[in-house]
Amino acid sequence: MTSETKRIEVSVLGLSPGQSIQSYICVLSEKRGKRKIPVVVNTQDAQNLAIILENIKISKITMYDVFREITKQYEIINQEIYIYDVVEGKFLCRMITHNNVDEVELEMSIADALALALSLNLTIYAFERVLSKVGIATDENGKVIEVDFEENEEE
Repeated sequence: MTSETKRIEVSVLGLSPGQSIQSYICVLSEKRGKRKIPVVVNTQDAQNLAIILENIKISKITMYDVFREITKQYEIINQEIYIYDVVEGKFLCRMITHNNVDEVELEMSIADALALALSLNLTIYAFERVLSKVGIATDENGKVIEVDFEENEEE
């Protein structure tokens, strides 16, 4: 594995309004580092993420509920989500699933990947190349800082 494809665990830090009226920023944060990944999502995706993040009970069944039930009924194990690249501002994501016989990687949008990770309690990883391209390092007060790559190396 090259340093570019090194997988780094990230988590959803939160949502905030974006610069346009129809966008929001979902912030991902390194579990063991200082870098953040700002992900622009539309209003509907932000609403879906907020429902999951805030554990809001709604009357309608979501696609994430349906997905969870299908995987449960067919004994499919949802393993993890990973963000492997950013191309022209678009995050490329996959979810790894298996049934103890076959492993399948499903390509999906960043918003769906994050919603599924949150609703299924899956670990989210980002490749180092993603953090290198779009990661922003901040201190405890949210001020942007410079960080050497070595500081983000896991033991």
